[in-house]
This record gives sequence, structure tokens and C-alpha cells, in this order.
Amino acid sequence: MINNAFALNHFNSRPESVSIDTIILHSMYCPFPKEGQDALNPEVCINWLDHCQVSVHFIISQAGQVYQLVNPVDRAWHAGKSQMPDGRENVNDFSIGIELISPAEGDYPAKQLAALNSLIKLLRDQFPIKSILGHQDVAVKRSGSAIKDLQTLTAEEYLRASQNENKTDPWNFPWELIEKHK
Repeated sequence: MINNAFALNHFNSRPESVSIDTIILHSMYCPFPKEGQDALNPEVCINWLDHCQVSVHFIISQAGQVYQLVNPVDRAWHAGKSQMPDGRENVNDFSIGIELISPAEGDYPAKQLAALNSLIKLLRDQFPIKSILGHQDVAVKRSGSAIKDLQTLTAEEYLRASQNENKTDPWNFPWELIEKHK
């Protein structure tokens, strides 16, 4: 069951006659939860995406709850400056972005992975999906290194630094448990 209770406004139309043939997996947590908030809470993570003015089509909680944030026929803003291994650029144009809520060390419970595999099957029934890749596979290499110490940064400093950071998500992801082929 997909929860449509949340929506993000950071999306636009895809280019005409584009074929949606790729799924990009991401992992996230909220690096700056307010006092008393859980950094892995779906609503807190969705609010962080909104604060960052980015979006994904779906986000999957650690409990396996799937939230649709952007209609898959629209272009979500999840991959940034990006290029596929086959050379195609602007991956947001033809991809569906899925965030997996996970702590920084990468922890993907069985319920979350089962929900991901179910969502992939559902998307394959609707779109001619050829590739399932991680953000790190398509993000154009950037000049900065990974941000290590969040404790020393404000949220705004983090946002500026993350624009130059090399993308490494999804972190420690168990690719062997994902049904990448029909």
C-alpha cells in the first residue's frame, strides 16, 4: 500500500516523449532533526527534503511503509548533475527516484527491502525499466569530499557543503537482495 498523505512541490514536467526507464536508489536520514525528533522518522525526512528543495518520487521507511511524494510521470529533483554509465545526462529526465531511510552506516531491514522489491515490481509493470542504480553510480564527481562532522555545521552550512560533496548513497546497500531484473 502506498501512502499519498505527503507531497513535495519540488518537481516539474519531464521532457516530451522521454521514456522512463531507470530507477535511482538513494539513502537518507535527517541530519538536523529538531530536538526530540527521530532522524529516521519518515515525516521528519520528508520535511528535510522539502527544506533542501529537492524531491524523490518515493520514500520507504525502515518499517517498509512506502510514501509517494511526486507522481512518477513528473520529474522529481533527486539526481542533481548526473550521467548514466551509457553516457545519457540529466538522469532526472528519465528516472524514478526512491529514498530508503537509513542511518549513515546503512541499515536496511527486511521489511524495507521487501517493500522496495514490491515497488520495483509495480513500477516495472507501468514503465519499461532497464536500469536500477544507486545515486553514486550516476552523480557527476564533485570537488568536495564527504562531510564527516555534522556537529560543527549549521543546516545552511551543511546544504552549501553538500552541493560540492561526492555522492556515496545508498550506503552499504545489499544489492544482492534487490530484484534488478524481471
